[in-house]
Amino acid sequence: MTKLSELGPFEPHLNGKICEHESDYFYRCPRCGQMVDERDARQVVWHSFLEHERLIIDGDGCIYLPNGNPAPGPMFDYKLRWFERLVTYSKSLLGERTALCGDYNVVPTEIDAVVPARWLGDAVFFPESRKAYARMLGLGWVDAMRRIHPGKGVYTYWNFSYRGGYDRSSGLRMDHLLASPSLAGTIRGAGVDVETRGWEKPSDHAPAWVEVG
Repeated sequence: MTKLSELGPFEPHLNGKICEHESDYFYRCPRCGQMVDERDARQVVWHSFLEHERLIIDGDGCIYLPNGNPAPGPMFDYKLRWFERLVTYSKSLLGERTALCGDYNVVPTEIDAVVPARWLGDAVFFPESRKAYARMLGLGWVDAMRRIHPGKGVYTYWNFSYRGGYDRSSGLRMDHLLASPSLAGTIRGAGVDVETRGWEKPSDHAPAWVEVG
């Protein structure tokens, strides 16, 4: 495991929430990517927006990849740099029983959007974002949702509606569960708890899940 102290100076001045866990710190920011090892919150991938890039991972990862909007622009460039580092580092995990799950902020194909044309100008649907995701699949990572639902429109995100509830025509799948080859062979099921999107004061994302043996 890499220690945070080995990665350079900490930047408490950036816009985000500083969280302390024993002697280590991690940084949460709505505009930057982060990855937390589910077994130990001290093992984190985090990047300060357009500052020093940092990468730590050991075991299963929970990912929040930068959104990248407005695009094109510096935020989108940052997103692609972050994604490229993830792609490169993920190679070292392919031989493990590992899952990389979370909000990738990428809509991989047209089937992953209810109305694809609505998102052509959004970073989540840009060709560069989709190609980066495809590179991970090309390395051997398996999209668990597509393993179980190869041709079905499955969605994990919806815009809020001004009339209350949510806009069902805005559905996207951009929360992904990527399994290493050894883990992919044990996938038994996958889905989205869509009903949570209708709860009072919900998130705009619904939980995606995978069952493995």
